[in-house]
Amino acid sequence: MRTVRSIPAAGSTVVADPEPDPHHEPLFSRKESTSVTDAIDLVHDIPVWLCAPDGPIVRETRDALDLIGDAGYHEARWVVLPVARLDGDFFRLRTGLAGEVLQKFAQYDMRLAVVGDITSYVEASTALRDLVRESNRGTQTWFLADLDALGARLAGTGDDRTEEPGDPRRAGVVGKG
Repeated sequence: MRTVRSIPAAGSTVVADPEPDPHHEPLFSRKESTSVTDAIDLVHDIPVWLCAPDGPIVRETRDALDLIGDAGYHEARWVVLPVARLDGDFFRLRTGLAGEVLQKFAQYDMRLAVVGDITSYVEASTALRDLVRESNRGTQTWFLADLDALGARLAGTGDDRTEEPGDPRRAGVVGKG
């Protein structure tokens, strides 16, 4: 049985399917969800895996793989990850965590939107500022201020990998360009 609930901030509908369809073969092996509050959502008819801000912190590559697996199981094309779910080491590029996490998302053909204010991290690191700027120019990973910015970006791209998303400074993109 499907349950539907509304998320007023995003102005969209969330569909939670606690009973897997026995006729559907998931893309990834099914595991327990990383958080009972993570949910599949449609943003401009694009399935996204919305991660709750209070869920498990991404501290290592394995944590990112869990998110990718959950999102893939629910046939999401994007993982929307609040900044609060990322360990501080993610924003210290010398640790390698950001590179490993972003590589896994690209390897498994899952897009990532990091949502929230990362201004203090960006101001403290030229390398991070460059990573954010370059990521926001592409279609694989975006660093955005909020869910409204994600909606605007997805509406503008049609989620087509061949289409350029436009100026990364539009639509509430976090960080200075």
